Amino acid sequence: MGAFLAVTAVVPKPGRSFVTSMPLPNRLVLSLVMRLAGTRPPDAAIRRGVAGRVDTETADRIVTEFKPESVRLYRDAPQGGGFPERRGYLSTSQDAALPIGLQQRFARNLDTSWNESLDSGHLPMLEAPAALARRIENFLARRPG
Repeated sequence: MGAFLAVTAVVPKPGRSFVTSMPLPNRLVLSLVMRLAGTRPPDAAIRRGVAGRVDTETADRIVTEFKPESVRLYRDAPQGGGFPERRGYLSTSQDAALPIGLQQRFARNLDTSWNESLDSGHLPMLEAPAALARRIENFLARRPG
């Protein structure tokens, strides 16, 4: 039996893309920026967003090693199968890159049976690895149904 745990993730509704899952005007801005500049955000945006709550050395490494992804990852709707029956969503309450309201929307899109929150920013695996590991263990220990 499989399981899927989204951690502060964008989960579009079926047939929708990352970009079309964003609220207006964000989706228009994202679309325009990607058309003009690609998928690599400016260094300052990375530092403020995903790396906003890590130490300077880690933030420097994230900025240096950040690799842009294909525009299709953001614009195309996912194809193929769905998620396993057992699925959960772990939100992060201090996430500057993905506000809690959006995370709650994406958890609903996933139709989860398990939801928890962690007092962390967008990268709990770097900010609070022990707490993240406990949440993952809790999710996996929970018996479906």
